[in-house]
Amino acid sequence: VAGMLIFAVGSAAAALSGSVGQLIAARVVQGVGGALILPLSLTVVTGAFPPERRAAAIGALEGITGLAVAAGPVLGGLIAEQLTWEWVFWINVPIAILAVPLVLVVVEESHGPDRALDGVGCVLITAAAVGVVWGLVRGNETGWTSPEIVLSLVGGTALAAGFVAWERRAARPMLPLRFFRSRSFSAGAGAAFLLAASLYATVFFLAQFMQVSLGEDSLGAGLRLLPWTGTLLITAPLAGALADRIGHRRVLAGGLLLQSVGIAWLAIVADVGLSYTTMIAPLVLAGVGTAAGVPVAQAAIVSSVADAEVGKAAGSNNMLQELGGAFGIAAAVALFTSVGGYGSPGAFADGFGAALGVSAGLSVLGFVTSLALPRGAARRFVVWPRGRNLR
Repeated sequence: VAGMLIFAVGSAAAALSGSVGQLIAARVVQGVGGALILPLSLTVVTGAFPPERRAAAIGALEGITGLAVAAGPVLGGLIAEQLTWEWVFWINVPIAILAVPLVLVVVEESHGPDRALDGVGCVLITAAAVGVVWGLVRGNETGWTSPEIVLSLVGGTALAAGFVAWERRAARPMLPLRFFRSRSFSAGAGAAFLLAASLYATVFFLAQFMQVSLGEDSLGAGLRLLPWTGTLLITAPLAGALADRIGHRRVLAGGLLLQSVGIAWLAIVADVGLSYTTMIAPLVLAGVGTAAGVPVAQAAIVSSVADAEVGKAAGSNNMLQELGGAFGIAAAVALFTSVGGYGSPGAFADGFGAALGVSAGLSVLGFVTSLALPRGAARRFVVWPRGRNLR
């Protein structure tokens, strides 16, 4: 409830912003609200189902999310074309206001075992992410050997190492490192990081390519993304149910492989004169792969810990995905600016192809990482902290 109210306030502030700085500040507020909502929605759904049905439940959650993902670019494009950009933010406010009483009535309250927040860990990992992403984004502009970039990358890496050191000794760590003793958690987390890195980088450039190089307006670009975004609605529930039957490994690896092929295909054919019909097949292929991978990676992570720690596992999954997304965009932007740019549709197409090459490579790394998941179906027992088995 707090997350939705904060998101509504951030949306209203974004709509009322009078400068880029104010808009960015409002988006930070939105980010805080979203960061409260996303992992807790996964926690609530995970806690409502036994381990052997969790992948299917998470797949259903992602299928519903897919409906929003598919509708978002189209609705946003329609609003931007027919009204003004501010209404892209205003529309969030009544949705949040309507959702709050629904949550209060329908969703049961639940608690985890911890009552303390790991403020030091939060500050360390946030600063580390800012340092690394800043260095990757600014490297081409200021020079990779400039003091700004060197200090940014070295400082970000040092802060990440400091985060690991702190989590090893913290009484209530935000990311318990013992989670990584589980192959399912480690491989699932690595695959989720790389899948998000590839996905966010593709999302960042794909709509721009359709507008800058293919000449579509915002609504047209949103409609042409549907073969990609719409697959989540259908594929995610099926992938989740299949993972419960045959195991996380094969479904996640297959999804990442399909995503790799689809994105690489787009990177190869990218050109100013590209026909949209040529893009449909790789868009569908990449979309099916992404839709299969996202819920199964989440299921592998949350099913690898005790039920009492599902909240932390879900939060860790969300953190790793957001960090992966930031890293993927930064890496793709770095190559985009070195190969192409916004100077002309042709220059953008050149940079777009190179950026999607990075995205495909990240997806391939995710595929390799997913092969480390244990074989077999999802486990049917969880071990509580005191050693009690729960069916």
